[in-house]
Amino acid sequence: MREALKLKPGQDSIHYEILPGGQVFMCRLGDEQEDHTMNAFLRFLDADIQNNPQKTRPFNIQQGKKLVAGMDVNIDDEIGDDE
Repeated sequence: MREALKLKPGQDSIHYEILPGGQVFMCRLGDEQEDHTMNAFLRFLDADIQNNPQKTRPFNIQQGKKLVAGMDVNIDDEIGDDE
């Protein structure tokens, strides 16, 4: 496993998840894990806000409550990295 992931003892770390059915997903952690899809979306969002500031509006909490109606949601909970 160390060879396949090119791990250096004492230097590199791994991330693993136990999947349904008992399968294990394992990957090498880099210094900084990048989410290319999220980065592309954030660049798109940034460009849209810069180019169309008139479209930016405050969030309406009542609309948000309608979106989560019937769900068990606590708006005071922190949102973790995995959510």
